Amino acid sequence: MNILKEVLHETDAKPIAKINGVDVYTYAEGQKVNRLHLAEEKIAGNQEEEIIERPTSSDGMHYMHSEAKVKVINPERYFLNRFRVTTYEGKKALEIVTDYRAINEQKSGRIYTNVVNTYILGEKQVNKTKKMELLAQSTVSDKEFCTDFRKKLSVADAEKVFTVISEQSSPKNEESSLESIFA
Repeated sequence: MNILKEVLHETDAKPIAKINGVDVYTYAEGQKVNRLHLAEEKIAGNQEEEIIERPTSSDGMHYMHSEAKVKVINPERYFLNRFRVTTYEGKKALEIVTDYRAINEQKSGRIYTNVVNTYILGEKQVNKTKKMELLAQSTVSDKEFCTDFRKKLSVADAEKVFTVISEQSSPKNEESSLESIFA
């Protein structure tokens, strides 16, 4: 039993992101979650897996669908970004692009769209501590994106920025009454 306790202790996995309400892990953290599930099955003595025949492709070379209990991503791809330092309302700000396709096509100098969406972030003083906040959302031309947005944030910094963007860019209350609109 000491081995199982040790495995349970080692499997404190932290998700790297939450996408559509589902925790998403790195590959290493996903393995920890899998080990936790395996240890729980061994302790409980039951197996949650149903043994059913999975459908194969028409050529029979691979399965059409297999259920995954743990969602994993490559953090370098998920947090892919390009940024530039700019000014917004007289203050220094960070303008960041998170469009995966535009970033991948940037090297060629021709991207799939004429305008690219950007997020403008700045610092806000809260109780003697600086806190990052989303100031605005904007667009830049494809040519401006290809020439000006050359730097990228580290994965750790991009994780912080993406958290700020996801928390502050989603509308808090989409419902409103007609009286409040035309008041």
